[in-house]
Amino acid sequence: MKERTKLLHGNHQDRLAVLRRDRYCIFCGSSYNLQLAHFISRAQGGLGIPENLAAVCPACHHELDHTTQRQVMLESFRAYLDSYYPDFKDEDREYKKWSEK
Repeated sequence: MKERTKLLHGNHQDRLAVLRRDRYCIFCGSSYNLQLAHFISRAQGGLGIPENLAAVCPACHHELDHTTQRQVMLESFRAYLDSYYPDFKDEDREYKKWSEK
């Protein structure tokens, strides 16, 4: 697996930590069949780190990715992440191939 793919997906421990942190869909409160959603999408280089991930139910994940409610939901998503990581910048949520490590 390529480095970029690994970083965008995230490691198992981080993914479990997000599910433990959230416990419910951040949009509707459901606890059924939770998935992880990226605030900055993987297609845009969003990393699979807790500061960019949140638990969502399948219905809300679909709504986030495929409806006109996306912008409203992203504002709520940002507020949620900011409540845990108030000083975290969006640029730190994105994969940068040429940045120093």
